[in-house]
Amino acid sequence: MPRHLSFSFLALAALASASCSPSPELREWTPADHDQEPQAQPNPQQAQAQPRPAASGSAVAALYRMSCASCHGTTGAGDGPHEPEGVALADFRDANWQASQTDEALGMVIRAGRDDPDHAFGERLGEAGVRALVQHVRAFAAAP
Repeated sequence: MPRHLSFSFLALAALASASCSPSPELREWTPADHDQEPQAQPNPQQAQAQPRPAASGSAVAALYRMSCASCHGTTGAGDGPHEPEGVALADFRDANWQASQTDEALGMVIRAGRDDPDHAFGERLGEAGVRALVQHVRAFAAAP
């Protein structure tokens, strides 16, 4: 068998065996995927007393900018360029608003949207992503 044919045969055999191997299983996103330290779940009594640190420069900050900031604004003031007409969005920096919201309620809105299924992110983010966004929203209250 000529040398170029045997090389072609080996290359074809390698491609065939590679295409038969099982694909890796998909899993839910976790903070470890982006070299972030996992955040401990805060004690609900301490959540109001101790502001969470901002996650600037992290994957969750980028996620917020891509998915939320167009309506809620980059500073969380509810003044994004695509703020819905006739709707007053919450100012995430407002301590009174923060105190009126539980983490569970914020997570539910992120997961299912308020009145618009286009703004439901639960299936796209998974639970770890939803929890990270809740913490990011909480961090706006602690921002200077």
